[in-house]
Amino acid sequence: MDKEKSIRADEEDLSLRDEISEEESFEAQKPESILVPDDAFAQNDAVEEEEIEMLPPSLADDDDFLDENEDPLFTDEELASIVQKAAPASQEESDSQPASYTEPEPIIEDADPLTASAPSEPKQKKIDGIFDVLEMFVFALAFVLIAMAFCFRHSVVDGPSMMNTLQHGEHLIISSLFYSPKQGDIVVVQDASKENSSKNLAKPIVKRVIATEGQTVKIYYDASTNKNLVYVDNVLLDEPYVYIDEPDYTYRNLEMTVPEGCVFLMGDHRNNSADSRGTAGAFREEAILGKVVLRFLPIQRFGTVK
Repeated sequence: MDKEKSIRADEEDLSLRDEISEEESFEAQKPESILVPDDAFAQNDAVEEEEIEMLPPSLADDDDFLDENEDPLFTDEELASIVQKAAPASQEESDSQPASYTEPEPIIEDADPLTASAPSEPKQKKIDGIFDVLEMFVFALAFVLIAMAFCFRHSVVDGPSMMNTLQHGEHLIISSLFYSPKQGDIVVVQDASKENSSKNLAKPIVKRVIATEGQTVKIYYDASTNKNLVYVDNVLLDEPYVYIDEPDYTYRNLEMTVPEGCVFLMGDHRNNSADSRGTAGAFREEAILGKVVLRFLPIQRFGTVK
């Protein structure tokens, strides 16, 4: 029995020793601290020095060249050197691109909401064009009004005395600016002194100037030719404008020398016109309101009048 106990005791001692030896070997393998070689920092310093040497000398000497408040500056020589070094790389990149390569289209950002409602340039040009037209119209209207007030006047044909040259109701523009009456002119005249002869002569009337002051007018019917003839200073007038709607109408024989400052007037509708052939006689030049220069209504008969 004692022998068996001693054997068991020996076995327990051996197992206890094995456990102690395993723990000691584990502790021995566990590192106590991380050791950094002394030359590790020296190696990092050497790398930083190499990087600094790669920079241009003007920056390598300046320890504060990356100060966030300052921009790195390059001299012209340094900038040219950098561009020259970068050029071959750019050329190689362009050569490496395929023939069908196209540049991507630029991305257009959304319009600024503050300016999105502003009119586009074509629309603005259209608005400017409308304002230009309106401005021209206003200036033209102002010019016409001023001209009408000082240079031109408006008159309406009243009656058939100037048929077929002028029709009743047609609208005329007359001008008295620097005007002196001439033979053949169509004028508008208003002479209140003729009221005793005819009330129709006291209002504005449209007639044709046959003769001016100092000229002698001779009117008579030529039975041999069956024509009504008008002579001025013994010269027969060619009158293609005359209208006679009664074939058997004959002129009253008349001979008159036009007084100074007066004109002899007749209507183109010879058998239906109150004019200088009657008791009214010649009209004063100062009674002429103006010469007819334009017929503007009706629009289909727009134009000058002769």
